[in-house]
Amino acid sequence: LDELLGALATAEPRRRQRYAKSSGWSDDYKWFVAGHEIIGDAPDGQLPTRTLQGTDGEPGQLRCRDSAEAWRRTVATHALASSTAMLAVCSGLAAPLLASTSLSSFSLCGSAGSRTGKSLAWLVGASFVGIGDASEFISWNSPSLSVEERLSDFKDVLLGIDDISNMGGTPTSNYHDVCQFGF
Repeated sequence: LDELLGALATAEPRRRQRYAKSSGWSDDYKWFVAGHEIIGDAPDGQLPTRTLQGTDGEPGQLRCRDSAEAWRRTVATHALASSTAMLAVCSGLAAPLLASTSLSSFSLCGSAGSRTGKSLAWLVGASFVGIGDASEFISWNSPSLSVEERLSDFKDVLLGIDDISNMGGTPTSNYHDVCQFGF
């Protein structure tokens, strides 16, 4: 056993892989991890983030669904008709830029009556990270992992969470929980 462990300790692998610890900008702002893709000048062997254990098939998976041109032709065209959807588009575009300005992240909580387009508007914003259906939003009651454990997947990008009414507490306690979320 000692001989085997010694051989393993001194063996040179054919290939080394390093995964980014989270999505978003590298510390030197030279590359950006967007889901399972790296944009920019990443070090040799640097790979995007791994899917967290137990999250395959769960809501909130970051991915590329189509081209920027397809997004402009479909999502952006429809978003022009809604000021709330345009706010979500601006939020999705602003999120990656905040880190380079030394500004803090921010949160927006949409509140309105049922069937007024809140989820659809935030879906437009979440489309920047490949979320294309409201069922793909992370929920406040995600089954296997708490919402906080998923935060690193959304560093420097828009994180849409639906629906605060599913939190289960009183409106006041839900409000306080949301205000403290991520801090």
